[in-house]
Amino acid sequence: MDIVRIALFTLAGGTAGFVLGATAASVAAAVLRISRMEGGVGAFAAGIGLLSGLLGMVVTLLAMLHSRGVTGAALVRGTLASLAGVAALAAVAHWCYGHSQDRFTKKYGSVQLQFELRPRAGERMTGDLLAAEVREDDAGVQASWDTESQSQSPGDAVLSGNARLYRLTCKRELIVRAPGQPTRIFALTIPRDPSAASAVWSPWSNPATGANWSLRYRVIH
Repeated sequence: MDIVRIALFTLAGGTAGFVLGATAASVAAAVLRISRMEGGVGAFAAGIGLLSGLLGMVVTLLAMLHSRGVTGAALVRGTLASLAGVAALAAVAHWCYGHSQDRFTKKYGSVQLQFELRPRAGERMTGDLLAAEVREDDAGVQASWDTESQSQSPGDAVLSGNARLYRLTCKRELIVRAPGQPTRIFALTIPRDPSAASAVWSPWSNPATGANWSLRYRVIH
């Protein structure tokens, strides 16, 4: 019965705190002339009411426990432990959100991957457009080339292109397909959060499948 009584008094204290806080906030909003547009006054009053309601619950709970014989030192230790637990949960939640797809999408939307392909020495490419795709897990993004023509003579410059990165993942690949040639798959060593990648060009690397070409890349925020 004591537990039920303590719970009821705690809820009553929280309710009283909410009502008093929301009422005081409404008066303060009128004095401060807070805009009523888009429910500004209501949101302000509700926010203050929730905070004061929480405070009312805590104060009531501590008072009830003290009246049941719990010492002040035990209440202080319990309060500090509870605050530490709440702080730890808040820190974990903040870290999880900071490393979540939702935060990356809201803050960046996407970042740009720039890459250069270098055929093997002496290889002559046709004028046919290569098909290039960046795979992020199971999602594919079509890459675009910086030049309309890809016809080259031996020793000419590399081919340059770009694509957008949208996802948080450690599994990224650049897939290049050319008519009559094997598919070339390059592993992209980019942090799970591509916004943390360096803007410096990577070293030249060979494909995991399909030989004789090399690739380098960088991420532009």
